[in-house]
Amino acid sequence: MNRNSASIALMLALAAMPAAAAPPLGVLVTPPGVAGSPAPLLPTNEQITVATEPTSNAGLSDVEAVCQIDGGTFYIDRNYAGPIPYAGSIAPGSHYFELDLPGYDPLGIWLTLDERTKYTISFNPAQTTPIFATNDRVAVTNAPTLSAGIASYQIFCDIGGGELYIDQIDIGTVPTANIPFTGSISPGSHYFELELSGYRNLGFWLNLDEKTQYTITLKPERITGFISIDVEPKDAAVTVDGSVPGAGTIEVPVGSHRVLVRRFGYMDQQIAVEVTDKATYYVRLSLAKAPFVITRLGFDRQAFNPLNAGTRGQVNLKFEASNYGSAHAEIRGPDGAPVATLDFPNIDTWAQSRPWKGLGPDGKPLPDGVYSVVLTATPAPGVPVQQAGPDGGLTLSAETEIDSTLVIRTIGTASAIPGLLYMPDPLTQPAGTLAAEASWFAPFGNPQSSAFGLSAAVSVAGVATIAADAAVETGSNAGSDLAGSALVTLFGDRTTLLGGAFFLRGGYSSAPEPSLPGAGSAIEASLPLSLRLGDFSLALSPGALLDLSSSSPSVLGLARAGLWTEGGSFRAGVSGELPMAFSGALLSPSWPAQLALEGRLMLGSTPFVASGYIDAELERGTAPAFGMGLGLGLLF
Repeated sequence: MNRNSASIALMLALAAMPAAAAPPLGVLVTPPGVAGSPAPLLPTNEQITVATEPTSNAGLSDVEAVCQIDGGTFYIDRNYAGPIPYAGSIAPGSHYFELDLPGYDPLGIWLTLDERTKYTISFNPAQTTPIFATNDRVAVTNAPTLSAGIASYQIFCDIGGGELYIDQIDIGTVPTANIPFTGSISPGSHYFELELSGYRNLGFWLNLDEKTQYTITLKPERITGFISIDVEPKDAAVTVDGSVPGAGTIEVPVGSHRVLVRRFGYMDQQIAVEVTDKATYYVRLSLAKAPFVITRLGFDRQAFNPLNAGTRGQVNLKFEASNYGSAHAEIRGPDGAPVATLDFPNIDTWAQSRPWKGLGPDGKPLPDGVYSVVLTATPAPGVPVQQAGPDGGLTLSAETEIDSTLVIRTIGTASAIPGLLYMPDPLTQPAGTLAAEASWFAPFGNPQSSAFGLSAAVSVAGVATIAADAAVETGSNAGSDLAGSALVTLFGDRTTLLGGAFFLRGGYSSAPEPSLPGAGSAIEASLPLSLRLGDFSLALSPGALLDLSSSSPSVLGLARAGLWTEGGSFRAGVSGELPMAFSGALLSPSWPAQLALEGRLMLGSTPFVASGYIDAELERGTAPAFGMGLGLGLLF
């Protein structure tokens, strides 16, 4: 035998079942193998033929296996059954039959057996051609080793979880893709087979030489069938397991699938189908027209404040419709008087929505209170309606609340500091408010050394803010920055004069000199305090800092301060920080200090926020080092 010679034979697949004539519209035809379906057609080809005849053997199926060539071994469900010819009985159901004959390609077939039936399986194996195992399903390469008397192998499969057999013995499970299954075996001829649920068994012979490692790459073939879909009306949307293949014939893996057919103005229809190997499952559905129904009427927020900017300054009136029509919504104040209207002149899809900004007829924000909406919906001509009113339409109602205490303002989140760059805002946002920002910072003198960061802060229960930041530093300051913080408001809100909080923050940086303001390896605890005078706020935050940037951690005092003005759609301010070193019982400045000027603006009625920064590093006796930053964020 020549070195590196090998042979391959893929397992015989079931023959394709002939497609029946298309049934009439509205008839659901199940494939073979499903309850209520006709008996499966028996596969027949030049290598395997199956014949049946009735018996009186209740509860059992008789099996006879024959072959034109003697010496073969017969397996049933991978268990040794006996030599060929073989005769025996087995429980009805699905079974796998296989002939193993040295020097010939293995033959295998799945059959579904009925009781009181004899199955005669005739094998006509093809002689193995000694070629190297390479095709679109199996690829084999080899390399020399020093292991005398041993052949080694590593087996890759682009799909993990399959069971691997060598010479009919289960040797383990093939790992996930790109992780090989490795082992060694005595030289000689061996039969490898992969069994993977939902895929055809993949088997082949290899003649292995000693001092050789074989790399085997397997690409099993998925077992599939077909679903032929025809619907009325023709433009109805068809989805199979959530995907949208459309009508026609599609190929799908064997097993259970859900077919959903939808069209506005009609009743949805959904069916489950069980697809078998190479069989075609015919779906013929005619949708019935839907009556005009309005459901799920309501506002997307229970309460809102029209003085807030962006999406938090409005609510959306939403409902779902089943058929064509129109609707008119009248919004009424706490006293029942109409204050606004919303029109839906052309309902032509299921989901309907209109924004309401909480403004009165004069365009000004309405006062606090509970506001109700009365929706009157009318079907299009010829569309039936269920439970119609005297005018032939439908009337529904819902409520929302205007609450001016739900004040939401733009805040920064860089370096996990919710507020300004160097001053945390001690007042939290309403529960569930999320602010996020993508930012870029760079020093004026060295713009190549930039920091690109992603940060976010979320309000928890309206009394706490959790923030996090991650940034990448480039250029001469290459590295990464990470930070996280928690702020708990102790007293005050955005309607009171004073506010206070406890702030805890931890950070890490691998950059030599971070370009991201506030970045560094340290742990901070501080007490932010604010004084609010109209739209202006002044804040101070005394605290302590554990500096972890060197091999010898040190404890420093920390002074933060900030001054800002804010409105419904903007915030502008200045903030700074200065570490303080302990000198006995006193504190002295530990330069440099950091100072930043910043502004942020909501972009119209969208949730987007644009921001700009100028920061400076102040060192006694030297000129300030300036930097800049830009950001784009979300507030919702």
